[in-house]
Amino acid sequence: MKKVVSILAGALMLGTVASSASALNLYDADGQNLGTFLGQDSTAYLNFAGGWKSISFDVDGRVYGWVVYHQTQDCSGPAYIDATAGAQSVFRIGERLLVGKKTSTYLTAKMCSQEDADGCYQSNLCGRDPAEQVEPEILSHWIPVVDVTEKLPFNYPVVYPLTYK
Repeated sequence: MKKVVSILAGALMLGTVASSASALNLYDADGQNLGTFLGQDSTAYLNFAGGWKSISFDVDGRVYGWVVYHQTQDCSGPAYIDATAGAQSVFRIGERLLVGKKTSTYLTAKMCSQEDADGCYQSNLCGRDPAEQVEPEILSHWIPVVDVTEKLPFNYPVVYPLTYK
């Protein structure tokens, strides 16, 4: 829930961030500017990977990890994220940096597995014995995720503690 709140706050700040010369910035211990401070922990907003994105850091200085979903039981094939969160944030699965792909249409589908830094999990048991099957998570706003191909505009991982000024 914390991540969704920070993303929504970031989306609301877009006009302010782009036009405000007096916004607070988030810096790591080496003095690197990580982006515009969102007023919440370790989250910044920066123009990166095709537009304004929020980016959060864990206590190890790495981009915060998320979960992506697959239509298959074994996490094969395309990965998806809820469109309300993924298109405006840079996130991590293992060492891969990802972002939701901008699209004008959303996928409505059953998601049968989820993947995070620890591996693949059958989140909804699609295709199993009907007596054991649980209803898969169905949303009408899945978007595909893509690898971030551009280099972060600062050294990574960042060095704690983070400060703003």
